[in-house]
Amino acid sequence: TVALDPYEGRKWIEKRRPDVVSAHYPPLWALEAAAELSIPCVEILHGMHVLFNTNWTEEAERSTKLARIVSVSELLRKQYLLGNPHFPADRIITIPNGTDLKRRPLHQREAARASLGLRQEFLFVSLGRHCVQKNTYGLVSAFEDVAARHKDAHLVLAGRVDEPAYFLQ
Repeated sequence: TVALDPYEGRKWIEKRRPDVVSAHYPPLWALEAAAELSIPCVEILHGMHVLFNTNWTEEAERSTKLARIVSVSELLRKQYLLGNPHFPADRIITIPNGTDLKRRPLHQREAARASLGLRQEFLFVSLGRHCVQKNTYGLVSAFEDVAARHKDAHLVLAGRVDEPAYFLQ
């Protein structure tokens, strides 16, 4: 991993001349450098939050430097095209985040629930990093309302701790 300013970043791209650039929210200078060198650039859209406060006029111009866009959900894909209707719809595809059910070991539902000591209770599972961006604290606060009304509801939080102070809170 390297952290480079736009000048050094352009030199890095020129020197290495990758076949393709796959980027998560790349700065304009990186897109321009790749375009000048005829290197296709693919942007990955991870979440709806990226579209909040987007200047769609600027985005329409910026997106002309993208060969393709990969969206992690169909809803995100549609929202992007709604904001940037000039981007060719056939150049933005959806590849959802998720679990390959063919590779997941099969478990019997009742046996799995029994191993957790559950019978008829409701079990909610949240899998994600523990950080401000994922707002686990907000989820736990909201779940207090559910738990107050439904004594048979449980919440399991699983994921790596990216922000220890946030996790402890």
